[in-house]
Amino acid sequence: MRAFATKASRTPPATPAAPVNGATTDLTRFARALVSRRQVPATNYLTGVEAGPEVFRGAGQLDNSTYSAVTR
Repeated sequence: MRAFATKASRTPPATPAAPVNGATTDLTRFARALVSRRQVPATNYLTGVEAGPEVFRGAGQLDNSTYSAVTR
């Protein structure tokens, strides 16, 4: 099976993903990587955090009971 579809190939229908019961990320590490790659100036700062599904085809849903962001 090919990992990426080309324009000439048919893309099979998406199969539902298994539920994700938790996730954690380090935005400081991500921001530093952007600065080191010169994609964001070091003078920029984070003003907000959002979460939601990235639906590229079909429909998606985000059900959550807890959401938090910690700054240090």
